[in-house]
Order: sequence, then C-alpha cells, then structure tokens
Amino acid sequence: MAFRYKKGSPKYLPKADECIKDQKTQSPIFRTRKLMIFGGDEAKHEDYPFSTRVGVTRYQRGVESEKYTDWVCGGTLINSWYIITAAHCHGVNEGMQITRVRLGGDGLFEQDFAIKSKDVIVHERYKRCLTTVQNDI
Repeated sequence: MAFRYKKGSPKYLPKADECIKDQKTQSPIFRTRKLMIFGGDEAKHEDYPFSTRVGVTRYQRGVESEKYTDWVCGGTLINSWYIITAAHCHGVNEGMQITRVRLGGDGLFEQDFAIKSKDVIVHERYKRCLTTVQNDI
C-alpha cells in the first residue's frame, strides 16, 4: 500500500515536477548534493554529536597514487562499535565501497577510522530496483 503524505509532513516526498529543474533541460535535479535533503534546517556541528560522515576512497583521475576520501553519506553512531547508514552508500565495486568513517566534524575534534569491506554489514534483503529501494540499511 502506498501513502501520499501531505506537504508539511516530515514523511512527504515531492513529486518529480515539484523538484528544482535543470535550467537547460528542465529535468528534475535529484542528485545535486546541496539539494538532496527536502524540508531540512541548517544545523551546527554540535547539535548532533552522534552524526558521522561515511566515505569512500577515490583516486585522482589519471593519477593512481593520488587517493582522497569522498564523503558520500552520513551516518549515526548507535553505540561504541556500530554506525548505521544507508545500504546504498556501500557499493559493489572498489571505489564505491565504504572505506572511512569520520566522527566529529567541527575541525577540532574530528577522528577518522579506516573501514574494511568485510566489516560493513548490509541488510540481507537490501534490494535496489529502478524506481524503489528496499531495506536500505
């Protein structure tokens, strides 16, 4: 059963025609990083001390030895050992798999941890289709 939440509800998701559109093509923009959260408010780093950044290791184009971390997702520290994030953040191919987690984020108390692929647990019934994602955790 599908529900259609009213505008203003925290569960409301906009229709494609309600999203910001590309100026040239008039196609909805869904993946622009600054536009990925709908209905959110600006927050300070100290407002959510259990927030984390989840990153993947990328290589500088054309320079195999130049690595950097691309912080692609957020997560929440749920105890001393585990961070919960979306399953789609951990891809199948190298370069798309979670390799780093950052706690903190105010520049003063940041702490990075290296993550091995074998330490990432994806929901056993995670499924990504063309139009839906199931068990994305």
